[in-house]
This record gives sequence, structure tokens and C-alpha cells, in this order.
Amino acid sequence: MLRAFNIIIIIIAAVTLLACGSMGKQAGSDSNSEPILIKKLSDITQAEYNAYKKYVKNSEAYVIVHPYYTLFSKPSKKLRRKLRKQPEVREFVDRQVKIENEFIESSVKEGSLVILVLPGDRYSNRYKAHLNNITQGARSVIYMHTKRKESGNIDDDQLDTLGKFMDAIGVRSVIVGGGYIGRCQEMAYKDLSTIFGDENIAISPEISSFSPSDITAATVKMFMQPDNQMNFKVISSYIKTMDNVSADKPANIRNLNLRNN
Repeated sequence: MLRAFNIIIIIIAAVTLLACGSMGKQAGSDSNSEPILIKKLSDITQAEYNAYKKYVKNSEAYVIVHPYYTLFSKPSKKLRRKLRKQPEVREFVDRQVKIENEFIESSVKEGSLVILVLPGDRYSNRYKAHLNNITQGARSVIYMHTKRKESGNIDDDQLDTLGKFMDAIGVRSVIVGGGYIGRCQEMAYKDLSTIFGDENIAISPEISSFSPSDITAATVKMFMQPDNQMNFKVISSYIKTMDNVSADKPANIRNLNLRNN
């Protein structure tokens, strides 16, 4: 059973809308023309599971929730005003996206298993084209989706399929990363903990994203070191103090010791 394992999947949530980030509406809704080149989890038969074992490195896998969605959503007027007045926040958000891009691209090159948890089941062609560009249709990358684009919750059927898949291919450890911290990331974290157990899931600050609505120029200054590198020790402490991160039980934190630019 998965609960007996020390599970760590990495879940990155770079999400936006409503509960996930108050960014506004997705730009464009031409959701049917552009195909998604990577395979959907529910389309993989149990007979095919063994073929994915070779992508599991050190009994770990990466699950990325709502990747890049912030790039293709229009900020609300209130948020646009804030970003104009506090450009440090915009720069910090851009840096988070850059780190996410580099992390996924590196995982693809290394042939590490990556599961993208997309926002709902309808996406613009621009969004799908970006996913295809980053993943290059790699066999080591597969996708599933949340119930709605504004939510990080995953339905029970997909959670059950994910659990069986991870169990079959030998995944032993899971890290929840990405964004938005305290928003959709929290929803996904709680849903996954029902499958894997609270003790087997952790948030990685390096691959987690804050909503631009939740931070200020002063927060960004606190997060940065004198050499302009992110201070993940400070960010980790900040995550632990956020009121809306797993309020009934503090989230576990795990650092990956990644370089940041």
C-alpha cells in the first residue's frame, strides 16, 4: 500500500484564477484545435505501467499542478495597479516562472517522470502550445487535471488512478511544489495527503510559487539575499507561518537545494 511508502512526488502549482490567484480570465478560449502531445494518465493502461519505471529516479517523481497558467491569464485591474506600483513583485513572479520552466525542462532532459496536473479540462491553444514547447511530447511526461481551472482539487477517480500508477512503478517519495502557496497548492496538497498520508508529502519552497496578490515589495525584499539569490530558508519559514497553509496541520517542508537565478 502507498501509505506504507515514504512518498515524494513534486507538485508544482503555478496557478491563477479566483481561489488560485485572482489574476483574472484566461486569454483566449480556443481550446479544441491544438492537440496536447503528451499522454493523459487515464489513457495509460495498467499493462503499460511497467514502461514508466525507467523514468523514476531515486524512487521519486514530479507532479506539477497548473503549470505556466499565470502566463496566459489577464491580471485584474487591481492587480495591474499593484504591479505597476511594485515592480519588484512582478520581477519576483517572473523569476518563479523562470525557475519552474527550467525545472521542468531539466527533468525532461534527464528523463525523469513528470506528471502535469492541468487546470480543468479546457485550455487555450496558446497554453497548449507552450506546454508542448516545454515538454516536446516527451514520453516521460504525462498529464491529468483538476476539477476546475480555478481549483486545485483533484477528483477521486483521478486520485485513485494516480495512486495505483505510482504504486505500480515504484514511486516512494512526494514533494508538493509550486503555487499558489496557500491557494491551489494547499487544495492539491490536502487531496494528495488522503492518498499518500500526511507524513509522506512535503512542500518544496524552491519550486513553489506565491500569488502576486499575496506578496508585496517588502515581502520580496525579505525573500532575497544580498547577492540577489532567493533565500529559501526565509521562504520556508514564511510558508510555515502563513495562516492558510494546511491550517489544521502544518505542511511539511523539504528543500531540494536547487540553484536559482
